[in-house]
Amino acid sequence: MVDSLTSRFLPWRIERPVFVIAPPRSGSTLLFECLAQFKELTAFTHREGTFIWARVLPYEKRSTVSDAITPAEFGNWRRRQVKLLFYATSIFKSPNLHGYDRIRRLIRHPHIRYLDKTIANAFQLDLIEEMFPDATFVFLVRNPRANLTSMLNSWSDEEFQKPKLTRHLRQAGSALSQWTYAAPPGWQETVHWPLPDICAWMWQKHVEAILRFRSARNAGPLVRYEDLVNDPLSVVGNLAAHLELEVTDEIISYLSKPPLSRTTRTVPGSVGTQPDLAAAVHAVLPRVADTAKLFGY
Repeated sequence: MVDSLTSRFLPWRIERPVFVIAPPRSGSTLLFECLAQFKELTAFTHREGTFIWARVLPYEKRSTVSDAITPAEFGNWRRRQVKLLFYATSIFKSPNLHGYDRIRRLIRHPHIRYLDKTIANAFQLDLIEEMFPDATFVFLVRNPRANLTSMLNSWSDEEFQKPKLTRHLRQAGSALSQWTYAAPPGWQETVHWPLPDICAWMWQKHVEAILRFRSARNAGPLVRYEDLVNDPLSVVGNLAAHLELEVTDEIISYLSKPPLSRTTRTVPGSVGTQPDLAAAVHAVLPRVADTAKLFGY
């Protein structure tokens, strides 16, 4: 009864959303920005959705002080809040909608296909699947050598930092000035490790979460970053067919030479110009070698 009344008087809702799931610094923003070109999808592209989850359920109130959220600790009221915030933010912060266009969109098209790229979502996949049973997950992986190099390069970048976790670092007596990227369960146990080891552990945790979810559900296409960069038109075109999106002439033009993503910090392929960093990454590659082989790396 409540749901039917809600649908009647509050018709705005998310249908068939698309969630891009990937480790940090794996090229997920590039894939997300390519998908955001499709008019069928609605997204806010200036930031990730971590702030929405943290607003509804702060870190300190979770079963683990991390980016993991289980279905059991996220009740119906919190789920409604997140859905509403996803919807409202994607409409009012979408770069493709301006002024009256936003109001007209709300009136004429109250149902949207929401597009999301939030790295921390790797640790709440079961919850997201329950909240959006008609969702499609698109998984992205990258060669760990390049991926870890990018993670180390950008560790001090303010955009990727988690200031809400700083006090936990201080309480632990860590030498780290801040935590960066998503915080997998158990991150507190790594805060005294060398940074290359932390990044390798973090990459492993993200990929393990993806593997676990995909093996249990056989859910969602898997994209390799290298394939995306080498042939974006084919890769995104195949995804479009899977997601039932129309590949227009404008999309083809965009994908023929997509711009660097807004989060690009170094020119792709420049690893060899940083010998110290390359050596640090090489030293921790054995930690992730077995997992990397599963993806052909």
